[in-house]
Amino acid sequence: MRTPDLLYGIHPPIDTNTLAMWPLDEGTGTVAADIINGRNVNRGGGITWNDALIGKAANINAMGGGMEDTTTAAGTDASALQGEWSCEVWVNVTAAAAGDIIQYSNKSGSAAADNIQLTISQNANLTFLVGWQNAGVFSQNTTAKLRVGVWQHIAVTKQNFSGTFQVKTYLNGKLDNTVSTVAPPTSGSSGRWYIGTGKTGHFRGSICSAHVTTSVLTQSQIRESWRRGMLWSPSQYVIRLMSKYPVQPYSCSDPYMITA
Repeated sequence: MRTPDLLYGIHPPIDTNTLAMWPLDEGTGTVAADIINGRNVNRGGGITWNDALIGKAANINAMGGGMEDTTTAAGTDASALQGEWSCEVWVNVTAAAAGDIIQYSNKSGSAAADNIQLTISQNANLTFLVGWQNAGVFSQNTTAKLRVGVWQHIAVTKQNFSGTFQVKTYLNGKLDNTVSTVAPPTSGSSGRWYIGTGKTGHFRGSICSAHVTTSVLTQSQIRESWRRGMLWSPSQYVIRLMSKYPVQPYSCSDPYMITA
């Protein structure tokens, strides 16, 4: 298994609560691997790749469509997503148009059948939306807007408070919105992962480093994920290696350079 927090500089650390991690950095082929549990996503006509903050990213806009997990049994993660979770993803928007960035659903048609347990979508006005849709519906738009043509870090957390949930949205490490007493999606037993597509349609832009965990990430953890991408460089990679496996004394004036 790759260690994305160390060798792939922009990706967050993984632990036993990590549900899925798609680096989306293969650069070739028709499959984008989930390096945690094998929930690989693919596109039959091939995946188009372009440059990311480091390495490659999936260019959803150039493909005119996203990727779908067709390799694992439907419904594997439905129950987990009814509880607490956090999701992080890096995006580079190319157009102000509505489209899904990451979604777990079965896209069946009616609201009750869609079984959308998690969705993060871009709106036509460049805000982004988080929500779910089943027999009950929740959606929340951000105040902050995505910028066209630059890499940005999106994060969402869903935390349980006595049976209802508090949902927080972040853009580039900054808390954007908090919504409390949110009802969970009703139970569902089927669904698949979609990246760059979903019920709304395909995302206009590129995506890399999509990460889903059943932990509730703190703002400091989310801010560090954003810093990791913004500050990544070959020299930072060496410094972080030394911090984890020190072989000689070293110093660094910026403590964030060695935080992983």
